[in-house]
Amino acid sequence: MNLEERLQSIKEFIEPWLGLLEVEVLKQYPRPLPINVQEWVEELQNVSMEELLNFINHKKSSIPNKGLQEFLSKVSKLTSFESASKGRYKLPQHLNRRVDLKKKHELEQIRSLCDELNAVKTIVDIGGGAGHLSSTLVDEKARFAYCLDRNEKFQKQGEDRLSKWTPNNFEKIKFVNCDFSENTTLTCLNTYEDNLVVGLHGCGELTTNTVKFFQNSGSSWLLSVGCCYQNLNGQYNISSYAKKSGVVFSKNALHLAARCHTLYSISDLEKKFSVRRFRYALHLYLHDVLGKTEFKSIGNTSLADYEVEFSDYAIKYADLGSDLKDELNKFFMSESTQVFTQQTIVADLIRELLGRVVECYIVTDRALYLAEHGNEVEVIEVFERQLSPRNLMVMATRNGS
Repeated sequence: MNLEERLQSIKEFIEPWLGLLEVEVLKQYPRPLPINVQEWVEELQNVSMEELLNFINHKKSSIPNKGLQEFLSKVSKLTSFESASKGRYKLPQHLNRRVDLKKKHELEQIRSLCDELNAVKTIVDIGGGAGHLSSTLVDEKARFAYCLDRNEKFQKQGEDRLSKWTPNNFEKIKFVNCDFSENTTLTCLNTYEDNLVVGLHGCGELTTNTVKFFQNSGSSWLLSVGCCYQNLNGQYNISSYAKKSGVVFSKNALHLAARCHTLYSISDLEKKFSVRRFRYALHLYLHDVLGKTEFKSIGNTSLADYEVEFSDYAIKYADLGSDLKDELNKFFMSESTQVFTQQTIVADLIRELLGRVVECYIVTDRALYLAEHGNEVEVIEVFERQLSPRNLMVMATRNGS
């Protein structure tokens, strides 16, 4: 893969969509959607839930709209990376205490990749928390891990757990409490040769700093998976190419990148529609009937709130009078409200597909930064989507390692 060409292609594709990405579809009301999106929404609003599921999960649609098909094809192409094969390593029982299926899969995949790097002697586990990954990587191996995290409470929990359940592993792990940056120096290390730097779902800038630390330290290998892109605060566009002509994303676009690519079930999608029909109808009522142009945040709700009449929900969360009960229910059931909510939800699904493109831009930029510095770099889908949708890993090997 030519990383610069991939990044340029993503940039050219995503720039015309920045307006849609800038803010959630509902918050754009009454500003109209782009003409092409309006056309796609009108065609998609009446399809079955199964068809919408195929649309959001697999970027496919049976609707023969040329523009929509070209959009889906381009999104699919720009967000496709080689998938890692299922790892051979199986997490043993002594490491499998209180580990959910998602975490188990992630640990097994990273350990399998680590085992392919036969010369690894030392691991620098950045943002390693209580040491689950460190313990997995040193288990029954002649390796030593430095587990870095700024949360002392998590580290103390890890020390207690490891010393009790896996004392042999505990002896091969050193917890280092620090505020990590790209310039962090580990004085406990004599050399960075034969080092693997690993970061599993480093939040926001932590992954950017992990990538730069690998480059600055002279370590031999890197396995890095990011998340929480909304916390980047500008710490992207780090490659020379992106510094010259990179894309700047809104906070909303970064939020979308951090929660996209979920593999939905019919039940998940139906739940999404139930919640958003009420929420979007309430916004429409407040805006069009009561003239409230400011977007009202309603805070946390429960699923039970969407199993009652719309009026009960609206009265509870918008502080409306109970005398409006009949009016609210009539408004919700009106054809215009039903069309509005359906079209807005479908537009959300189109926008959600763009979140993965934003994520791929950020990850490809990180990979290109490393390639520009002479490293061998690859981007892979390391985890199964249904278990861990933040699954893009940057793998790097320093030349000569």
